[in-house]
Amino acid sequence: MRDWKNAVSLSNNEVRLQLHVIPSFSHSVFPAEYNTWRNSIEIKVKARTKENKANREVRDQIVMFFNISQKEVCIIHG
Repeated sequence: MRDWKNAVSLSNNEVRLQLHVIPSFSHSVFPAEYNTWRNSIEIKVKARTKENKANREVRDQIVMFFNISQKEVCIIHG
């Protein structure tokens, strides 16, 4: 996953990830790959976009990957 650093920034003591979410995938994968066109890290989730389910799964995958608490994850746009 080259160039992934373009999708990570530090702002006000926060780490911000530029993610491209692919919902309704057969299984969850994070990080999936780096999308050079979108300058983002892809995350694939099983959940659909309805009723905020995909966003919840994105948060859960990030929490598990970085071993942090859910209150430390904030989805800014999505």
